[in-house]
Amino acid sequence: MRIDQKIRESFLSLLRIGLWGSVSESLSIFPLNKNEWTLVYKISISQTVEGIVYDGIVLLPKEYLPPYDILIRWTARIDAIERHNRNVRKTLSILSEGLKKNNISHILLKGIGLAENYNKPLSRVSGDIDLCFFSVSEFNQANELLKSKGFDVLKGDHFSSYYMLNSVMVEHHTKMIDIFNPLKQKLIKSFIAEERLKSNKIKIDNSEIETPSYILAHLQANAHILKHYLGFGIGLRQLCDVARLCYVKENNFDGNKLKEIYRKLGIAGWINATHNLLVNYLGLDASKLPYPIEKHFDSEPILYDVLYSGNFGFHQIKFDENTVSIPEKSYDRDNVGVRVLPHLLKLVKLAPGEVIWYPLNKLYTKLTGK
Repeated sequence: MRIDQKIRESFLSLLRIGLWGSVSESLSIFPLNKNEWTLVYKISISQTVEGIVYDGIVLLPKEYLPPYDILIRWTARIDAIERHNRNVRKTLSILSEGLKKNNISHILLKGIGLAENYNKPLSRVSGDIDLCFFSVSEFNQANELLKSKGFDVLKGDHFSSYYMLNSVMVEHHTKMIDIFNPLKQKLIKSFIAEERLKSNKIKIDNSEIETPSYILAHLQANAHILKHYLGFGIGLRQLCDVARLCYVKENNFDGNKLKEIYRKLGIAGWINATHNLLVNYLGLDASKLPYPIEKHFDSEPILYDVLYSGNFGFHQIKFDENTVSIPEKSYDRDNVGVRVLPHLLKLVKLAPGEVIWYPLNKLYTKLTGK
C-alpha cells in the first residue's frame, strides 16, 4: 500500500525545509494531527534523516509544531545524534593522527566529509567511518597497526576490513568507486590518480583530514547510491548528501568533465534520473547541478523505491491504512527476487553495464569469499 499522500508530502516538505534552511514553500498541508506526526517521525528514522527533518520542524510557525510529547522525544533523539557525531569526529581525528604518525596515507569517504556540506553538520546521522587506502600495502599496514593495538580487525567484502573503535564502526577500503563493470576499472584508476592531486582537506577536531576532490566526491557518492539501489535499496540520506554537495560545490570543477566520466562509465542515464529527483523532490535549485539536466525523467518510481526500502534496505517499511511498521533493529534483508529484481529491471536502460555485472560480482563474492 502506498504512503498516504499527506504523510508523504509533509515528510518531504519538512525534509526540504531542513535541507535548505528556509521555509520557501507553501505550508498548506499543515497542521498535522498526532497520528500523522508519529508516521512522519517513523519515516524520518527509517530514512536516517530525522536530524534534517527536525531542522525543518524548528523553522515552522509555532501553531504547526508537533504535539509536545513527540517534540520532546524527537529532541532527545537529536541530542543523542549530536553526541554520537561528536564521538565519531573525535574518533576519526585520533585514528587519522595515528595513521599519519605511521606514514600511512588515507582518504576519508562519505559520512563526516559530506556532513560538512550541511548547514548543521551535527544534524546528519553518521554511519561508519570509511577510510580508503591507495595501495594494498598501505591497506595491510593500517590493518596490522590496529591489530597491534589490540583491535579485532575482521575481513569484509571486496578487499575491505572493519573493526570497532570507541563504539564507532570503522571500515578500511581499497576500492573508492563502486562500479562493478570490470572493463571500466582501468579508467577509474586513471581518473582517481588524476584527481588525487586535487584532494580537499577538512578540519575535524584537531586533525586535517584528506577528502576526495569535488568531482571525485560526486562520482564516489553517486556510484555508492547506484550500488545500493541495485541491491536492496538506498535511503534519502545519501541523496540529501548529493544535493548538498551540488549546492555548495557547484563552481569548483568542470561539470562537463564529470558528465563525460559518467558517460564513459555507462551510468549517465542513472545520473540524469537522480538529478531529476534532487530537483523535483528534494528542492535543489537546478542551476546548482554540476551540469544541466539533459532530459526530463520521471523519477517517481525511484523515489517510491527509496521511501519503501529505508536506509540501505535495512528497514523496509510496511504501511497499512494509518499505521506504519518499521523494525527498529532489523538487519535481515530477505525476499531477494521480490525486492532486488524490480530495481535491476528499472536500471536496464539507465545503467545497463552495472545491471549485468552486479549479480555476477555478487555471485563471485559468494563463491570465493572475496
